[in-house]
Amino acid sequence: MTTENPLLDWTSYPDFSAIKPEHIAPAVDWLLSWGESEVAALEAAQPTTFEALIRPLERIIDARSRLGSLMRHLFQVVDIPGWKEAYNAALPRLISMGTRIDQSPALYAAMKSITPADEAERRILSGRILDAELSGVALEADERAAFLAVEQELGGLMTQFTSNVLEKQKTWSHTITDPASVAGLPASWRALTAQRARDAGEEGASAESGPWRIALDYGSISPVLSHSTDRALRERCRRELARSGAGTNLPILKRILALRAEQSARLGFDSYLSLSLADKMAPSLEHIEALLAQLTVASTEPALKEAAELESLAAVSGHPTPLQPWDRGFWAERLREQRFGLRDEELRPYFPLDQVLKALFFRAESLFDIRIEADDGAVSIWHADVRFFRIFRGEEEIASFYLDAYARPGTKRGGAWMNGFVGRSSALAQPGEASRRPVAVLVCNQSPPVDDIPSLMTFRNVETLFHEFGHGLHHMLTEVSESLVSGISGVEWDAVELPSMWMEGWCTHRPTLSMMARHYETGAPMPEALLEQLLAADTFRAASKLRAQLGWATMDLRLHGGPPPADPIALQHEVLSACWLNPTLPDDRWLCAFNHIFGGSSYAAAYYSYLWAEVLATDAYAAFSALDPDDAEGLTAVGQRFWTEVLSVGGSRHPMENFAAFRGREPSTDALLRTKGLLTEQ
Repeated sequence: MTTENPLLDWTSYPDFSAIKPEHIAPAVDWLLSWGESEVAALEAAQPTTFEALIRPLERIIDARSRLGSLMRHLFQVVDIPGWKEAYNAALPRLISMGTRIDQSPALYAAMKSITPADEAERRILSGRILDAELSGVALEADERAAFLAVEQELGGLMTQFTSNVLEKQKTWSHTITDPASVAGLPASWRALTAQRARDAGEEGASAESGPWRIALDYGSISPVLSHSTDRALRERCRRELARSGAGTNLPILKRILALRAEQSARLGFDSYLSLSLADKMAPSLEHIEALLAQLTVASTEPALKEAAELESLAAVSGHPTPLQPWDRGFWAERLREQRFGLRDEELRPYFPLDQVLKALFFRAESLFDIRIEADDGAVSIWHADVRFFRIFRGEEEIASFYLDAYARPGTKRGGAWMNGFVGRSSALAQPGEASRRPVAVLVCNQSPPVDDIPSLMTFRNVETLFHEFGHGLHHMLTEVSESLVSGISGVEWDAVELPSMWMEGWCTHRPTLSMMARHYETGAPMPEALLEQLLAADTFRAASKLRAQLGWATMDLRLHGGPPPADPIALQHEVLSACWLNPTLPDDRWLCAFNHIFGGSSYAAAYYSYLWAEVLATDAYAAFSALDPDDAEGLTAVGQRFWTEVLSVGGSRHPMENFAAFRGREPSTDALLRTKGLLTEQ
C-alpha cells in the first residue's frame, strides 16, 4: 500500500488532521486500479484452496471497506467544505468495485469448489457465495451491468437522503426571547441553548434571561416536548420534526423503494423483503410476523391503559383533550413525576459523562477480564471533543476505540452508532504482530459541556452509551482472526443488536447504577430514595414504547413486502396510527427523515431486527439478573461464558448456535415481556 495519500494509510489510526477532500478522488483511483489487477490475477490463477483464494480476497475487501468506511465516517461527523461533493462523486466507483468482486463468475466458481476445513471457513465461503448470488453473479452480462447501475444509483440516493436531513438540521433554528416560553424547562437546557445563542452572535445570552436558541437535535427538542409549558412552542417543535426532509426526500425515498423492488425482481425474489431475509437469522417472514403479533397482543391493553392515564391527568389539570402529538410527551413526563417523584433536572446532575464511563468500564472489566485506559492525545482525531481509549488483557493491548459523544447539529448526523474502523485479522497484521488489533469508533449525540458544567446525561443518554459500547465490545473482544467473520463481520443483521441490547440491561443493575449515579459537583451518590424511584420507573409506559417499535418495524415490512406503495406517506399514517393507538399529524412526513432504512440499506426490510435481537438480549441478560447483584464472582463466571460463546466467536458460528451454547436452549420471549412488565404470570 502507499502512504502518500492519508486516505490510503493502512495503519490502524488515520491522520485525520491531514485528510482533505482533494484526497478522495486519487485514493479511489489508486484503489480501483490496484483492486482490479488483484481481482484479475485471482481470476486467472483459479485458486483451489481456501488459503489461495480467501487471503488475497480478504486484502482486497478490507482495503475497499477501510477507505469507504473512513470516507463515510467523515461525511457523518464533520462539516468539511467540499467533502460531501467529493464523497458523492466517489461513491458509485466504490460500489462498482464491490460489485465487480461479487459478480465475478470465476471467483464464484472457485468458492463453490472449495471444501471448508472448519465452521469458520464454511461460514466465510457460504457468506461470500450468498453475497455473490445476491449481487447478480448468475445474471447475463447485460443484466449484471444493469444491476450495477442500479446499485450505484441507490448508493447516491441514500447518501443524498442523509445529506438532506443534515441540511435541514443545519438550516433550521428557532430563537426564544420570552422567558415565559421556557418556564418548566431544565436549567441544563437553558444553559445549552443560551450557549448556542452566543455561538450564533447573541453575545449577552445567558441561561437565566436568554435568548435561547434551539435546533433540530435531541438535546434541544426533547426537553421542549417534555417540559415546556408553552403549548405553541411544543407544537412548533413537533411539527418541525414531522417535516424533516419532507420537501426533498419524498421523491428520493419513492425512487429508493422502486429501485429496491427492481433489483429484487431481477434476482428472482417477489419483494425486497424476501431478498433481505435471505441472509438473516430469522427463518422466515412467518416467524417475524408471529413475534410481532405476540408483542402486539401483549402490549395492546396496557398501551390503551397508558394512553387513558395521560388523557385523564391532562383533563383534571384543565388541559384541552384529546391530547395532540405535541402534548403526549409533556403529560407523560408529568405523570412520571407524579407517580415516581422523578424530574429530569434532579437526575441529570447524577450522570456526568466521566462518572458514567467509569462505571461502564468497571462493569466490562469485571465481566471480561480486561482493562480500559484513556490515552487522549496519542492519535489524531477529527474533532477536539473526541476521546481515545485502549483495551488490555493483562499487559497485552487487544483493541482500542474512539468516543465522539456530543451533538453538533448540522455538522454531525443525529442518532448513535458504532463503526468498526479496523477488524481483527492475522492475515492483515503489521510486521512483527501476530494479529491486527480491532479499532472501533463509538458515536453518540448527547449534550456537550457548557461553561464549567460537564456533559450531564439523561438516563436515555446513559442507555444509548451502554448500547453502543455493547456493539463495540462485540467488535473488539473477538478472538477470531479471520477478518471476514471476526467481531460483527459475518453476523446475521437481525442478531447484531444482541450484545448492544444486552449491555443496556446493566444500566439498571443496582451496583452498576449506584457506581455511576454520583453528583457531578460533590461526588455524592444518588440518594437512595431517588435511586429506588428511578428503578421503579424502568417499566413506565413500556407498552407505549413497544408499540412505537412495532409501528416502525411493521411500516418497514409493509414498505418492502410487495410492490412499492403509491403513497408511502399514507402508509406511514395508516400503520403508525394503528400501532400507536393514536392518530398521527395529517402533515407528518417523518418517513422522509427515517435514516435507518433510507439513509442506508442495513435496516431496510430489517428494522424488525431491534425487536428480534431484543428477545435474544433480554433472555441472555436474564442469566445475569438471576444472580445476586452483589455476587461478583458469579457474574464474572457468567460473563466469561458470554464472552466465550457470543462475543469472542463473532460471525464464525451461527447466532442461534451461539445463543444456545450460552443459555443451553433456544431463546424465549418471556424475559422480554417480563422486563417490560407485560408478562402475565401463570
